[in-house]
This record gives sequence, structure tokens and C-alpha cells, in this order.
Amino acid sequence: MRRNPRPAPATMRQMRPARIVLSLLVTLAACRAVARADFPSTQPFAGVTYRHEVRSNPPLHIHIVAIDLRNPRITLKVARADDDPDGDGPWTTVLRPSSAIARREGFDIAVNGDFFLGRDTRLVHGRQFRWFEGNWSRAVGPAMTDGVLWNAGEAENWYALVVHRTGRVSIGPARPLPQDAWQVVGGNRLVLDEGRPLPGDNVRHPRTAAGIDRDGAALTLVVVDGRRKGFSEGMTTAELGAEFQRLGCWKAINLDGGGSTTLVMRNPRTGTWHILNRPSDGSDLPLPLSIERAVCNVLGISIAADN
Repeated sequence: MRRNPRPAPATMRQMRPARIVLSLLVTLAACRAVARADFPSTQPFAGVTYRHEVRSNPPLHIHIVAIDLRNPRITLKVARADDDPDGDGPWTTVLRPSSAIARREGFDIAVNGDFFLGRDTRLVHGRQFRWFEGNWSRAVGPAMTDGVLWNAGEAENWYALVVHRTGRVSIGPARPLPQDAWQVVGGNRLVLDEGRPLPGDNVRHPRTAAGIDRDGAALTLVVVDGRRKGFSEGMTTAELGAEFQRLGCWKAINLDGGGSTTLVMRNPRTGTWHILNRPSDGSDLPLPLSIERAVCNVLGISIAADN
């Protein structure tokens, strides 16, 4: 029987990236390797349009989901990642991947939501992480589900996307929240206000953001991949505002981005869920990967079946 030769020392050194990856996957217990999937349709559901745009100079992969909220079959929900782990304590949820939350809730579409804090850190290959699955967490801004404010938020000058009881959506200051708020997800800044892009930072990052039209009857989700040189280098917040202006929005809010940026969609043909973008965690490893980060909540969209 032929046996494979024992790897030479140089080859073994080349295998170290694999051990790093294994360490990340096992120790963090929140990171899931992502296989990209091309989506079968630009109109996957009634009232929903999806497109994936590839640009150059700089290289960008942008995912755009346009949702007609006038369609009575469409509902929005902010879903917390998991139950409150400590009752009256400071933590309000437990981190889970966006795709896991979407499957649990049965969402047809979901994006990651609030910026968040984590209770514990874990050291992996000389780096500290707080966004591992199972870590106790709380959102930085307000978070509400079905009229219940489960995270008050502690950040000043924060903003929120609010789904009102009527189904209309608004974007504005997080304090005070409207009395008829039904679903709330927080963001750190507006990138578009009354149709005008706002000044912002000049640093490119992966982005998750949401925009609305003047009447709050149309929602546009924009997910921008980043931190991958030559593939997609991300957007500045000023560029993000200009993108929403191009898309005809009236206001837009920047949600948590970076490694959290995730777009999940259910394939209407097979019923399976796919991550359509390329999450950036793992892009800086010696053997680059795309690893899904655990988050504190998601903004989910459900489309009722046509009877």
C-alpha cells in the first residue's frame, strides 16, 4: 500500500493557517464558514427586488434589496438573537449568527441590526474577540420587538429605524421613540437626510444600512462587502449616503457593519437560507476565509404565501 510521505518542515509551516482557522472555528463557536450562492431571481418574492452589483475603481460588491411596504403580505420584525440571559442584569441577549436567527424566525430576508457590546472576551491566536456565539450581549442603541422595548440603549445622539403599528417606517433620533413604535433597530448615524447625503468618515468598511422613501412606504436595504482587496473594499459613510440618494431614498441609517455585515435570504425554490454577501471576518487570516459573525439582533422581512 502506498503511503503519503511525511510533510517536510516547510510544508508543515504552510499548514499553520489551517490550524489557525480550526482554532477560530472551535474556540469562538460563533463563526461559520460561508459558501456564497448566486440567487435565482431578481424578484424572489412579491414586492421584493434584489440585485447584486459589481463595480470597479474601487472594487465593490453591493447587494440591494428593495421592499414595497404597501404590499399587505410583507411584514418587518426586529428579532433579538436569543433570550435575556440575566434577568434584571445589564445583558439583554446572547449572540447568534444572523443566518441562525433568520432560520429560527422563518424570515425570508434578514440583515444584521444593532451595534452591540459583549460581556466576555476570548483570546484566539493572539487576538481578543467578543463576538463569539453564546456570549452575553446588549445593543448599543434601542431595540424593540412587537412593541416590547427589550434594550433601552445607552448611546447618546443615536438614531433608529422604527416600524410603526400601521406598518409605516420612519428614521430619526432614537430618543424619544414614537409612541406607536412596534419594531425598532438602532444605528449610529444618518447617511442621508431629506434626500441629501451627509458628510461622513473617509474610511472604507463593510456596510449594512437601510433607507426609506419620503412616505415610509418603501424600504431599501444596502449591504456592501469590504476588507477584501481586489474583490470589495467597502464604502465610506459619505459614499453610502450618495448610494442611497442614487436609489431615490429620502432618509437612510447606518446599521452595524464591519464583520457583522450579513445579508440572508431564503431561496423561494428550495426553501433553504443563503448568505448572499461575503462576511469579512476571516479575510485577514493567512488562509483567507469568510466567517459569519454572531450578532445581537436582525431586521427580518417575511412575505406571506399567496393564497
